[in-house]
Amino acid sequence: MVRQRRLGVIVMRHGEREDTADSQWVSKADRPWDPLLTARGKEEAARAGQAIIDMCNRYNLEPPSHVFSSPLTRCVQTARHAFSNLPTKIEPALWETLAQVYNECFAVIVNVASAF
Repeated sequence: MVRQRRLGVIVMRHGEREDTADSQWVSKADRPWDPLLTARGKEEAARAGQAIIDMCNRYNLEPPSHVFSSPLTRCVQTARHAFSNLPTKIEPALWETLAQVYNECFAVIVNVASAF
């Protein structure tokens, strides 16, 4: 009997952004449309990544093997802090504005901040 391999997809939202933590950030920023993560946002991403690994271990699932990110800096930072051992592939279609154009659909969205 051939054992079937299951494919899982996990979609995460970025951690806390500088513009949500500091209401004056936008007026001072060189790239106000692309805020970075705060220190808290980086910690949230790292904890979310560890929670995903723990869940995989608990349920005997394969851990993530690929990481894809929107080109927005906060999203790349989230991916890299969540899964620092894996390379991050930048996928432009994951950017919200481009996703709407390409009619991208996401099955599950996990908000990093609410995962804890």
